[in-house]
Amino acid sequence: MLTLLTLLVACFSQLDVVKQAPILDSVHDLQERPDVERQTQAFLGSVLQSILPVVSVANLRLVTGLLGLLLDRSNIVAVAQTRVCIPSFQSHSEFNHGF
Repeated sequence: MLTLLTLLVACFSQLDVVKQAPILDSVHDLQERPDVERQTQAFLGSVLQSILPVVSVANLRLVTGLLGLLLDRSNIVAVAQTRVCIPSFQSHSEFNHGF
């Protein structure tokens, strides 16, 4: 599972759900939007939900290494603006209560 997690982080900006994320934010009604929405929800519900428990129990050295890998290989601003990243922050109660 750690190998899968490392590959996912290393190639994160190459994932379709990240590359096609601007379609979801478009003000225009695009034909691709429903398909991209389904792919994003499937990614969030399956891949991300299975990876989060692994990260939550990982040691700090591993998490720091994964973060370094993400910073080196991805456009962090573009990745942070995708729906793949946003729901994980919205699920925390401090963000829901405005703290």
